[in-house]
Amino acid sequence: SAQNARYDWSTLHHFASVNDATGYGVSLSNQDCYFMKLGNSTVGTLNQSTADLNVLAGGQIDGIGIPSQGDDILFNQRFAITTHSNYSAANDMKKALEHQDSMVCGTVSTLVNFLPETQYSYAGSNDPSSLIWSIKPSEEGWLGGTITRIWNLSDNDASPTLSFDLVIDAATRTSHVETDMQELSISPGTRNLTVGLGHNEMKTFRTKLIIIPLVARVLSFKGNKIADGNELKWNTSGETELKEYILERNAGNGFTAIATIKAEKGTGENKYVYNDKNINGQTTYQYRLKLVSTSGKFTYSNIVLIRSGNEPGSMLVFPNPVSSPVNIHLVLDKKIRCDITVYNAAGAVVKKPSSPLFEKGNNYYTMPIDELSPGHYTIVVNAGDKKFTESFIKW
Repeated sequence: SAQNARYDWSTLHHFASVNDATGYGVSLSNQDCYFMKLGNSTVGTLNQSTADLNVLAGGQIDGIGIPSQGDDILFNQRFAITTHSNYSAANDMKKALEHQDSMVCGTVSTLVNFLPETQYSYAGSNDPSSLIWSIKPSEEGWLGGTITRIWNLSDNDASPTLSFDLVIDAATRTSHVETDMQELSISPGTRNLTVGLGHNEMKTFRTKLIIIPLVARVLSFKGNKIADGNELKWNTSGETELKEYILERNAGNGFTAIATIKAEKGTGENKYVYNDKNINGQTTYQYRLKLVSTSGKFTYSNIVLIRSGNEPGSMLVFPNPVSSPVNIHLVLDKKIRCDITVYNAAGAVVKKPSSPLFEKGNNYYTMPIDELSPGHYTIVVNAGDKKFTESFIKW
């Protein structure tokens, strides 16, 4: 502001950065403090030529600051300093948020204990200068869609594309308090939304995604080795909108459909049995159900693993051959932390990731192997009193 302003102390938010003309500089991430002074600024002048930041860590100066610190008795002044050779407001904001928003860990439970970060991301942006500032359910709940705020932190206009993991059914530009402003045109089947942002502009969007429909509830899906094949059993309820079940099988090279079973459409609990006789008794198989609704939408059940003898503990490595990552499907008879070791063809240890904690029953573990050269490898998993060994080829 050219008037009614003072320039000695400015508000300090997520970060501040000092840079030279070529882009080299230092950035300060701030978590707790509220004010800073640029160089030798005074009440009437803003000094932008001195590479100096002064942070007000507590108290008041000339009446500026929070009186008595809001009666707090415990004071934190948490900072992080990073350097760079090419200043980017978006990169510095990301680093500041990583510093200030502590990691929160908790158990994610699914039917198969499987939600790998390398294979699933709810939303992303293809513009390095635009930051997805927040993503949350709408104020009306999940039926009102997902609210996404994207912020262009560059000094130039941008047209980032928001990419969602699910198909977009409808999209609306909203205000920051989630009032609908403009309905956007969406191509059928698209997962992308391209938005126009002015320099330093933030916009908010409501997207209603085609969520995996609960066309039926799978109460249980199990499998066992029997005399003449692999027997699959499943119980479901709420099939009024369900058309059929497609049973898919994987012998290590991906899932393929082997049978289609028409849904009974009962409102109560329904039971199904299928005997897969077209198998090799020495081969390990995975099975899953594809639940298809009358409208053509679909979802998948949990995955069942059956191998010869139907041992209480077993392991499958897939796909094979593989580029990266490699997936491990492990069936255990108890909850235990396992040691995983990868050996090359000469017997040398080439990879030993941190020991994950696996649950009783079906577990999935995804392991990047980008650093491994093409060749033959062996994975050994030690699970207490059990040891599992499988080989794979990296190409």
